[in-house]
Parts: sequence; C-alpha cells; structure tokens
Amino acid sequence: MSALTNGPDTVTCIPRVIVGTDRTGSNRLGPGTPKTYKGVSVQPAGLAAFGRAEDDRQGLVVNVDYVIYKALEPRWVGGPHSTVIWEGTEYDQVGVVRSYRRGSRTKHEVIKLKARSVEVK
Repeated sequence: MSALTNGPDTVTCIPRVIVGTDRTGSNRLGPGTPKTYKGVSVQPAGLAAFGRAEDDRQGLVVNVDYVIYKALEPRWVGGPHSTVIWEGTEYDQVGVVRSYRRGSRTKHEVIKLKARSVEVK
C-alpha cells in the first residue's frame, strides 16, 4: 500500500527517556535522541468537538488532532508524551502506538498527535 510507505510527509519524533532519578528515587524524564521518519502520511483526526479549536470572533475552526500513518519498519521510537515535529509545529503524542498487522500489504502503525498550541492567522 503506497500511502503507508511513500507518504508525502516527514516528521521528527523526540522520545521521552529516563535521564536519571530525583532525590526521592523517582525516574526523571527528558528528551531522547530525535529520529526522523520520511514517507509517512499525516492526516486530520476528524472534526469532532474533541479535535478542533474554535475562534468565535472569526468563525474559524482549526484542527488540532492529527494521526500519523506509517509502515511498521522502521519502528516508532516515541511513546506517550513524546514530542513530534511536523512542518515546524510541535505536537504531543497521545497514548501508545497502535499497530495493525493483519494483511501483509496493509501492516502499519498509527500515532495520534495533539497540537501544543493553536495559532489562528
């Protein structure tokens, strides 16, 4: 399936990794090594009330939820709360990666993103 291997988008994932412990012995998280994925497809996650921001003054609706569709290889390095950069905008990964492995031609991963902020121009 060409949309899963030859998508038009490039994203960079900065995973959250354990960088040490604090004085109470709890793990401290920080940014890991960034990994860039080329040939993925980033699509809006729908315009349900959860997935949009509205500007009442202008009557604008801006989508803030996106989904990345990518082939299984190379594996996605991010996890919950990882940072994803797409087209110069930072997004947070929401939840874990969903992997679909049924058909040999349609095996893929789905990663849900939420915009950190919305800028209405």
